[in-house]
Parts: sequence; structure tokens; C-alpha cells
Amino acid sequence: GAAGAVVVSGMALGVDGVAACGAIESEGITLAVAGCGLDRVYPASHGRLMSSIIEHGAVISEYPPGSLPAAAHFPMRNRIISGVCQGTLIVEAGERSGALITARAANDQGRDVYAVPGNIDVAACAGSNALLQDYAMAVCSGWDVLRQVNPKLVFASISGYGQTGPYAHRPGYDVVAQSMGGIMSYTGFAGNGYLGAINHFSRSTG
Repeated sequence: GAAGAVVVSGMALGVDGVAACGAIESEGITLAVAGCGLDRVYPASHGRLMSSIIEHGAVISEYPPGSLPAAAHFPMRNRIISGVCQGTLIVEAGERSGALITARAANDQGRDVYAVPGNIDVAACAGSNALLQDYAMAVCSGWDVLRQVNPKLVFASISGYGQTGPYAHRPGYDVVAQSMGGIMSYTGFAGNGYLGAINHFSRSTG
């Protein structure tokens, strides 16, 4: 099909939900990877969101119906998120953050990994800063990510700001910009233009 923005997430509370909503509100495509059977909603408060994601894309899982959202399922789930994406962006992660599992999986799979530099005195940034010392590429705005990829690729869950600039009229950019604005508003990064979430962007399958 025509190029569009595919927002890929784990449908978790916080940034995942905000990113998916951004895609839905701008009539884009969004994909969620569940860590339980598809007959269960996790988190329970995301029942309506899950229905909306299904209407605008798909919710997938490797676990059979009836499977509970066990803690061990989520690291396995994360490898699917990174696997269906061209790249993974980590904006803020502590040393034990689950986001680092996704980043490591992406690197092992030969995908691009991006990270936003954080305050070295803030524990919540220790993990993402460590990625920059290892293999992640530094990005400080949505434009940094956009400049790294071919405009013909499908962007997923990129956070940033604004709907102007060289990519404003690219196919699928409106969905990207909508997710950017929603995530930044949620995370409070709107003042400095930093990216505000863990993000994924995948190749078009159409």
C-alpha cells in the first residue's frame, strides 16, 4: 500500500499508549505486541485502546489464548517489537529498565539503535546514556531521527515536535508528527524539543 507511519509498541501504560493514540488520532496504522494471550487485555485499563489498535492495525502475540501476562513474557515480547522494526529509539532508561532489553535485541538483530542523551546526574538516564557509550546513535530531536532514515521507510512511534520542515509533506509524516506531539506533551519534553519515548519505526510491508 501507500507509505504510511506504523507506530509499534507494547501497549504498555505511559508512552506506549500515548504513541498508539497519536497514530490512531491521525488515521495512521499502529501495531501492538502483547505479552499474553490475545483474549486478555493487559494492562486492563487499555481495553478501549486495544480495540482501537485492532481497528487501525493489529495486536499480535506469540502466546496462545488464555496465557497470562507473566513477567517472563515481556522480555520475549520485546524481541518481537525490535524485530519488526527498522530501528529502536530509547529516550530515557535506568540501568534496569526493560527498554534496554529491547535495545539489546535490536542491536543483536542488526537494527539501528538510537538514544537521547540524558542528565548524567539522573539515575533514570543511566541506562540510555550507557547505550551511547556502546552502540547507540545520539539524537536530540525528531529531525535527528528523520534525517537518519530513508523517507520511504515507515516511521514508527517517533517523538519530537512540530509539523513543519523538510519532511512535513512526506507520506505518513502527519502520523509521525501526531505521535511526536502527544509523546512530548506526556513526558514534559515540549520545552526543549527532546524526544520523549522509546520508539520504533518499521519498513513498510505494503
